[in-house]
Amino acid sequence: MGLTFNAPIWLIFLPPAWGICVRRKDFLSLKNIAAFLFATGLVLALAQPVIKKTSRGGTIVLVADRSASMPSDADRRHAEIISMLEKEKGGNDKIAVVGFAEKIFVEQVPTKAPFGGFEGDFSGNASDMSGAVKTALSLIPEDSSGRILFVGDGFYTGANPADILAGGMRGITFDFRHISKGGTSDPAIASFDIPGKVEKGELFRMDAELRIPPGVKGMKYSLVKNGGKILASGVLRISQENERFSFYDKVDEAGFTSYSLRIYPDGDDPVPRNNTAENALFAEGTGKIFHVGPPDSGLVRIASANGLQVDHFAPEDADISLFRLGAYGSVILENVTANSIGYKGQEALKSFVSDAGGGLMMTGGKRSFGVGGYFRSPVEDVLPVTMEIRREHRKFTSAVVVALDRSGSMAVPVGDKLVKMDLANRGAASILELLTDNDMIGVVAVDSQAHIVHKLSTISGRRGEIRRKILGIKSMGGGIFIYEALLRSAKLIADANAATKHIILFADAADSEEPGDYEKLIAHLRKNGVTLSVIGLGTEKDCDAFLLKKIASLGGGNMFFSNRPEELPQLFAQDVITVFKGAFLEEEIPLALAADLPLIAEIPAAAPPPLGGANVCFLKPGASLGISG
Repeated sequence: MGLTFNAPIWLIFLPPAWGICVRRKDFLSLKNIAAFLFATGLVLALAQPVIKKTSRGGTIVLVADRSASMPSDADRRHAEIISMLEKEKGGNDKIAVVGFAEKIFVEQVPTKAPFGGFEGDFSGNASDMSGAVKTALSLIPEDSSGRILFVGDGFYTGANPADILAGGMRGITFDFRHISKGGTSDPAIASFDIPGKVEKGELFRMDAELRIPPGVKGMKYSLVKNGGKILASGVLRISQENERFSFYDKVDEAGFTSYSLRIYPDGDDPVPRNNTAENALFAEGTGKIFHVGPPDSGLVRIASANGLQVDHFAPEDADISLFRLGAYGSVILENVTANSIGYKGQEALKSFVSDAGGGLMMTGGKRSFGVGGYFRSPVEDVLPVTMEIRREHRKFTSAVVVALDRSGSMAVPVGDKLVKMDLANRGAASILELLTDNDMIGVVAVDSQAHIVHKLSTISGRRGEIRRKILGIKSMGGGIFIYEALLRSAKLIADANAATKHIILFADAADSEEPGDYEKLIAHLRKNGVTLSVIGLGTEKDCDAFLLKKIASLGGGNMFFSNRPEELPQLFAQDVITVFKGAFLEEEIPLALAADLPLIAEIPAAAPPPLGGANVCFLKPGASLGISG
């Protein structure tokens, strides 16, 4: 505790008051002592003394808008503000960071440590500002002072955040810092609303709201149905800044129909992504089923025998998009990997379910759920289960060494101010979500030499530090020397005291050099119980793809190729989940009927037979469980 004053200027009158009283001849008289005490009390009262407790520190939460309406350098400007907060905060203050767009991601829990950078991947034009504020409030302890700093353009979708600010701030200060695209020069589709369900043959209305810069009197547009048919096009006449337009159509076939509205601004456009909006509706009737899986599927035979119309596609031919799914009522993914349908296909499936109300069924198998690469994927967002490997399913500790290509090819831009290296780093960092505190991780960055980023060690107490090291890796030029990467990784993991020892090599499939005597080295690793997987950035047709496939085959691990850098976090996670072997049980699984089965299907006359294996998943809150194992 300490004594301080709100108006200390009054204290300058104490010395003169005391001097007058002391100089009086009757200083010790009762009258003079009373005058002395009165003058002292009056001055102290005017100075407004307060007793302050020693500060325990407060929590500052920065809420960062990362939606499509933000300028391209928004993350850099967010980071600058966070850096300024870190310099100005008190010794006991903590800083948390929440990022949001369509989804909300806690980028950093309250901590005194420096911010490690944004990791959440956001897509779409939605801005759930209300949900982000709720999340920020939840990060501030009840018994702590707090402040929320919102940094964004102020546009939001969904619930009005003002309701939260008015009713539930519990004394917490809310500040707003505006970041825009530099004026109102960005034309955009603010909303595109259509009915969720109509009758077949029913005429219905679609409503669109545009955000148009001042002075623009007209805007070219097109409205496309099911990805091909142009339903309407021309020039929309603008009469006010936020203009609403309506379109009409009817659907003659049962199932889903998709619509895409696009505007075509003249001149420069700061954020072209918000010039297109997609939506879909369902026409009552029996919709067709879009099946992706093996050609000899028994599931397809059963559905067809019961009068359902099923169109089968091999994963490589599925070409999943919201437009293509417009003619279907539901989708079945039968034991196919996430990588085989692609990241854009996964996003289309998520929109098909969450926005258009389509049905999605995923069957189990060794190419599905967690082992199939759907952990932390767009598809997992709309499934009733999660796919993490929980501690109770991990019987042994693991040691993982990641060797990352940081050659010159990793400096190629991939959009949103990111380069390939940034997404490779995020992929490697995503492994930390699957490791326990007792597991070990080591990281090597490789060009023409191998550089130790983090020595192999247990994660306990160092998770944030390791993440920051991984995310800080930069492309440094040259090519990747494969033998150097494998040799340094082998030395790191050689003495690891772990039941599972695994190396992940990430390399450009078109720029992998100097393999050396890799076969002998990999044979030594396998003899010592180490497995090796390879993630190749590129395709199987690239010049070094054969080498990478041979390395993975000899290493007893997985081989993944992808020319979509945004898929890398999923591939790293998929590999680790596969190696841990805790995500798929190869044993007989007895089944039991659950209480929610009547909500899903008719109750069978007899209990279902046991399964020969199962994917390990966990039910989400609010999901219905029909049969459990």
